[in-house]
Amino acid sequence: APRVIVMAGGTILADGPTREVFAMADVLKEADIRPPQIAELSMLLRDYGVEKLLLTVPEMAALFRRGGA
Repeated sequence: APRVIVMAGGTILADGPTREVFAMADVLKEADIRPPQIAELSMLLRDYGVEKLLLTVPEMAALFRRGGA
C-alpha cells in the first residue's frame, strides 16, 4: 500500500507514505502495531549502514545482492 493510516482510540495518529509511517516507532507503539518483520530487520541493520527502511523481501534481497548498504 502506498499510504498508511494509524489509528488508536478513534484518533488518527499518523497518515502518510507507508515507509514514513512504519518508521514512526513511537506512533506504532502507541497503537500497539508491529511493523512487518522485514521492516523490523532493516531497522536492526541500521547499525551496519542500512539507512532506508526496507518493506519488501525484494528490497532486502537487492541489498544483499549489491553487497551492503
